[in-house]
Amino acid sequence: DNTKGWVFLIRKIEKIKTPEKILNIILIVIGSCLVALANAVFIVPFDIVTGGMTSVAMMISNLMYPIFNQNITDIVLWIINTILWFVALLLISKKFAMSTLIGTICYSAFMTLFLRLDLVTKWWLLAYYQEGDVTAKLILFGLAGGVINGFGASLCFMGKGSTGGSDVISISCVKYLNVKQDIATLTIDVITILLGFAIFQSWGKLLVGILAALVVSLTIKTIYGKYNTVYIIDVMTDKVDEVQKLVSEEFKDTCTIYTVEGGYSKETKKIVRCVLIYKEAKLLKAIVPTIDSNAFITEYESTSVYGGSTSDAYITEKKKEKVLNKIHFNINKKEK
Repeated sequence: DNTKGWVFLIRKIEKIKTPEKILNIILIVIGSCLVALANAVFIVPFDIVTGGMTSVAMMISNLMYPIFNQNITDIVLWIINTILWFVALLLISKKFAMSTLIGTICYSAFMTLFLRLDLVTKWWLLAYYQEGDVTAKLILFGLAGGVINGFGASLCFMGKGSTGGSDVISISCVKYLNVKQDIATLTIDVITILLGFAIFQSWGKLLVGILAALVVSLTIKTIYGKYNTVYIIDVMTDKVDEVQKLVSEEFKDTCTIYTVEGGYSKETKKIVRCVLIYKEAKLLKAIVPTIDSNAFITEYESTSVYGGSTSDAYITEKKKEKVLNKIHFNINKKEK
């Protein structure tokens, strides 16, 4: 009865909540705004190269400053992102291109807005930078920009979108060159940072750029990594059927039931084990005590999951085929 009551309540709440698609759009818009704010206020005005297309646009703007006599980072960014979006549409997939469309437009628009408003001057950050130890201020701006950037990017990922840019290049490398996405992204960032060093010729800005890029990665891992992590939940309970029903009906997932014996009491108990994502695991831990107040719940963070609805995404088809052919050859050789 308690289970039915909770399930009914959850369904009622879900009906009140904003539909998932609208929520995703809101997350992407807010995330794009934060990423643009971080770059327009803390990164671009101080020539900190952190990698990605924003840094490329900043370097091009810097090289063309004698011609236009103004910062045109936002204009160059619009051009780069537009070209890359069409590349994604033609070379990757329509689905991927559409998933980056909102983020690409919002990010580029917010960059234009924040740079044209000259927030770095209005918020007295430029004056603050010029006072005292410039290198220390540069480090502070790099750290602040990295944290805000990482938080914004995490919101975009939670909304199942992205701000486009270098993501298009890295995913194209995955598709056509059989390169892992993290290696492709790292390569792009390293090349961009080295180009930045060649243009600005500043060891301080080079090191701060690397530091800011690391902070972005750590922030994304901390926020989005937790949100996207898979958890193994063990529930020791006398109401196995109710917990099993909850997992199968509400989370559309399966579970494993096994018998254990208490080390002290020698009593036989049953444990229900299931593998859930963060939101589901959080909900399960909230509901189980209402079903069985004596339930004992343990939680493990999984480093990877294989089988079922998951796939070994980090292994290319070419490599898998090579290994399978080798095994097949060895089997045939033994049979002969």
